[in-house]
Amino acid sequence: MSEPVLGGRIDKAVVTAMNALASRQRVISNNLANIDTPGFKAADVQFEEQLQNAMSQDTTKSAPLQLRPVGHTPGQIAVEVNGSSALDSVEAKIVRPEDTELRLDGNNVDIDKEMIALAETTISYNSMVQIMAARVAMARYAVNEGRR
Repeated sequence: MSEPVLGGRIDKAVVTAMNALASRQRVISNNLANIDTPGFKAADVQFEEQLQNAMSQDTTKSAPLQLRPVGHTPGQIAVEVNGSSALDSVEAKIVRPEDTELRLDGNNVDIDKEMIALAETTISYNSMVQIMAARVAMARYAVNEGRR
């Protein structure tokens, strides 16, 4: 059985990555907001290894899509994915690295490191958005061409 156009493990992986990347953006923003707070310790979000492991372990067949009407607007539907997989257990973990140098005030936020991490995270998040948009466009094309 092939991967469905929408709702399969690829979509779960992309959504999981997007959620974790959004968490990372919030943590980096918090780090930057506290750059002058004495004693503040920078944090980071880790999820990539867990996601990679879950993707390699996940051998479940893609669950079929469940379509249900939404509201009273004709043609408006929602998509639900049934079933669980190893991807459901992936969590973004907030960690505070201990191997960083402290300034005299006890703060360890490095603005250069944080700005690089923010740029990388933004690029990764935007890539996931583009992947999901392309998948939705493929599904929309399949539905529209199927009506002809």
